[in-house]
Amino acid sequence: MNDSLLTLRAVRTFVAVLVTLALALGGGCATKPAAWNPAHYATLVAVVIDGERPARPDELSQVRVWRGGALVATQPNMALQPGDLVSTGANAYAVLYYEKAEVLMRPSSQGRVGSLVDLVGEAFARIRGKFSVDTTFVRAGADGTAYLVRGGADGAAVVTVFEGAVTLSSRANAWAPQQLPTGATAFCPPRGGAPQTRTASAQELEQTRAWVERIEKVVAPRTNYGAVVGVAAIAVLIGAILGSRGGSSSGGTGASPAGGSSTGAVIKARPNP
Repeated sequence: MNDSLLTLRAVRTFVAVLVTLALALGGGCATKPAAWNPAHYATLVAVVIDGERPARPDELSQVRVWRGGALVATQPNMALQPGDLVSTGANAYAVLYYEKAEVLMRPSSQGRVGSLVDLVGEAFARIRGKFSVDTTFVRAGADGTAYLVRGGADGAAVVTVFEGAVTLSSRANAWAPQQLPTGATAFCPPRGGAPQTRTASAQELEQTRAWVERIEKVVAPRTNYGAVVGVAAIAVLIGAILGSRGGSSSGGTGASPAGGSSTGAVIKARPNP
């Protein structure tokens, strides 16, 4: 009798294993929570100090993460959740991976995960899927592109496009959406004013390439999606932009997307979880 019970239990266990395997192989998505959305989570894959080296374990806290208003200990390859606030210190860069995007955050920047929202500071994004970087008043959305966004604490924003096109829209619906093409820069005034668009200068493009290059010498970019990977590709994009102008470095002397600005568009972020 005991042997029969053991045999029956073994059969039931075996059947349960088969059912589990069938679900995993034939309908893997069904095992994920209904609210799971790959565009709304990220991984903090690296903290880079001074743009030159990976952070030591005791330096990881130079990138801080708040979750639900509470500070969470920064860990290597840390999983980030929607709503998490990521803040970089004065000497720290943060490298974030989404399913189809990479975001590099410069020092003294902060933003919330999902995609990257309420950015104050500066971030460079490479996208191979729908994604947006939002400042206080402006949404810079794209589907396959490379672009830079700077957001000021006063609500000013600067967006520069390196590949493809970016759709700029007002989060308060204060002005009609605008397409920003490759090689263009838009300055959005404080308090949600409409964008002022011009051609990005060679200096601005090169400044961005320089700091992205430093980070990617420390943390190699992913190569499993899209064509825009690595510093060499960014250099090629810049070359194509300038080549289309006959090598001109045209552009005004307004807000620079990589250096300082007399417009007040960049103010050091103070974490406010």
